[in-house]
Amino acid sequence: MILPGVSVLASGPVNISGKVSLNIYNVLVKNITTNSTIISWDNNSPDNIMVASQVSYGVTTIYGNSVTDSSLGVHHSVNISGLLSGTVYDYQIQSTANIGGNAFPATYLSSFKTLTPPPITSSNIILTSLPNSSYCGQTVYFGVAVLASGSKTIPNGSVTFMDNTTNKVLGTSPLFFGLTGFSYNLLSVGNHNITAVYVGNNNYATSTSKVVIQEVLAKTVCTWPVKPNPCNFGQTCTFKIHIGVQSPGTGNPTGNVTFYDGGKTLGTGNLGADGFAQFSISSLSKGTHSITAVYGGNDNFDGCNSGAFSQVIK
Repeated sequence: MILPGVSVLASGPVNISGKVSLNIYNVLVKNITTNSTIISWDNNSPDNIMVASQVSYGVTTIYGNSVTDSSLGVHHSVNISGLLSGTVYDYQIQSTANIGGNAFPATYLSSFKTLTPPPITSSNIILTSLPNSSYCGQTVYFGVAVLASGSKTIPNGSVTFMDNTTNKVLGTSPLFFGLTGFSYNLLSVGNHNITAVYVGNNNYATSTSKVVIQEVLAKTVCTWPVKPNPCNFGQTCTFKIHIGVQSPGTGNPTGNVTFYDGGKTLGTGNLGADGFAQFSISSLSKGTHSITAVYGGNDNFDGCNSGAFSQVIK
């Protein structure tokens, strides 16, 4: 077997004269990797003579694969790729030179072994997001740390960020000293199951983070479209509030709105499909009352507080 970097002398170089056989010598298997190598050799042919060569190789002496080289003179080589790692390959060099109408053949047989890749180190990836919850259109920062299990080395490569709720790749970011980050501001309203995937390499195994549920809310605004006129004592006053959604958020908020007189709860009103909620009361005392409304929000919509207005009861 030929070890990496070892030159093998098949037979000494001699000058071809008459019908003296062609020689193959200085055979070298070099630059061996897990899946490729270079085989080089010399022939004792004149510099201006074409030497046709074929290198056959395989895991047995049946070979099954071959590459060719046709070049002038003494020095020859072929590149071999697509090999299996950690595997012994038998190979055969067959060369023929045609000199003065005479064919001079030569054959050389040997073997080599490809390198075995280093063991794959398992990895662990940690994903965080900030802020969580976030508003629709707000930039969310995802941070990642990739750790090599039981190793003092630091993984390299890249991390891909996935939104598994929409089955969408958000982006990819390279690792620096095992750390990376990614920002994104196009998440739609709702909960998104975000994961980070370390794609791995020849030294480190692929790993996927635990799911981070990124809650994205539509931001709402409470507005009084019309403030009631002063009411007489005992008269029914109706308070009507509108709950809107700020762009780029979409949808119709649902739920209840609570109405307050200063710090005192007056009651609640249901939000309609038009975004309005209202509450009526006839028991307010005489004087000036500071009326506010609070929408508590839900899974998709943020809450909001209205500004106060003064309701006069005569």
